[in-house]
Amino acid sequence: MNWKSFDWKYLLTFAVAVAAIVIPFVWQQVQDSRSMSVRLLATATLQPLIISNHQDLQVLLDGQKLDDPYLSLFELTNDGNKPVTSADFDSPIELLSGQAAIRSAQINGSLPPDITTKISVADGKATIAPFLSNPSDSIFFTVITAGGEPAFDVRARISGIKHVPVIDTSVPESHQLRAALSLAMSFFMAVMYFVMMKGVVRGVTPYKPLGYLVSAGLAFGCSFALAATQKDIGEFLPTPLISIIAIAVMMTAASFVSRLVLRAAGVKL
Repeated sequence: MNWKSFDWKYLLTFAVAVAAIVIPFVWQQVQDSRSMSVRLLATATLQPLIISNHQDLQVLLDGQKLDDPYLSLFELTNDGNKPVTSADFDSPIELLSGQAAIRSAQINGSLPPDITTKISVADGKATIAPFLSNPSDSIFFTVITAGGEPAFDVRARISGIKHVPVIDTSVPESHQLRAALSLAMSFFMAVMYFVMMKGVVRGVTPYKPLGYLVSAGLAFGCSFALAATQKDIGEFLPTPLISIIAIAVMMTAASFVSRLVLRAAGVKL
């Protein structure tokens, strides 16, 4: 190979494009962060026959009648990369249910099974006592509400965590479609990046600064598209190493497709 004639400028831009996409994507996977979320796994009414004019049907809890009760199953998960200790809690986690009132709550299990915490009910809300939660730890609990369909929210003050969201997973959602669309859009922008950069290098683009500007926008747009759906894509690319390999393969394929596009347009490479 004649190294003097090798297009180092093109190789450099290729490396910059790969770095612009890989670094933000992998950074989100490896950076240390505290995060907890509450997932609503299922919810169902405990009085389904009321619509059939069974006016004598009643649901009782500890001898007290419940009007329009619902049973809901939750998972509280440490989905960050750092442990959350009991000392990190400035206040316990409180689960609220909108216009409905929480009448009963209990812990059903945990992963791992040796997690110890307590849940209590007072003033229509459930309170989970502070506990040690390592990354990927989960506790499962159920609540019974009365007074209509509940609308759940969480209130908590935990060091390093701005908000504990309630994620409704009781209705299936297609994460695969969202991840596929993100990858397809990223691949398209990567192809257009290489088309623009090769056009600049070969002198096809009449105004080079504009070509470089558009290329930079495409590279970072590709990066942000991947980062925005990082959790969805992470279901298919579970480790940073696999992510790097997959993105490198995507970039190589995008470069090859860009050559086909330029050849089809009559550009000599």
